[in-house]
Amino acid sequence: MSDAQTLKIRDAVADDRPAIRELVAQLSLYETTYAEDRTARPEHAEEYLTALEGRIAARGGAILLAESETNGDGAHAERIVLGYSAYVIANDHEYIVERYRRHIYITDMFVRENARKMGVGRALISEIRGRATDLGIVRIGIGALARNAHALEAYARLGFASYAIEHVLDLDRI
Repeated sequence: MSDAQTLKIRDAVADDRPAIRELVAQLSLYETTYAEDRTARPEHAEEYLTALEGRIAARGGAILLAESETNGDGAHAERIVLGYSAYVIANDHEYIVERYRRHIYITDMFVRENARKMGVGRALISEIRGRATDLGIVRIGIGALARNAHALEAYARLGFASYAIEHVLDLDRI
């Protein structure tokens, strides 16, 4: 961020839907690099966003946008969406210690390529951490594709630790 730019994290509103759909599509395309079962078809971004909004409405959570505000000509600020994150409030099973059962799960985290390594992801996570604290929640979870070393390293730098490893067996490949 330059001196004339500020980073702002805010809740998404209905008018943001086209920008979020585009970011979801970019995330899907990015993930095709790490997993061959991912699709980057634009219509799937719309379907996914609709389902995500349904999960948030049912369980609680939010979609957050990271924006850069530039003063431009001094009269009007120009806003550029740099990335987004989404989270839901989740509840684990009874065999989890009670204080960890209700937690936040970050379902989505994406920063545009030209905005990476500028603190955008850190700012999104910081906002979610603050919201968790306000809700009395002491655990936040996030996942990443196993081959996405960049995400795994970034999450480790932000304090996340490995918790569970998920395996798949594609029966059509054996």
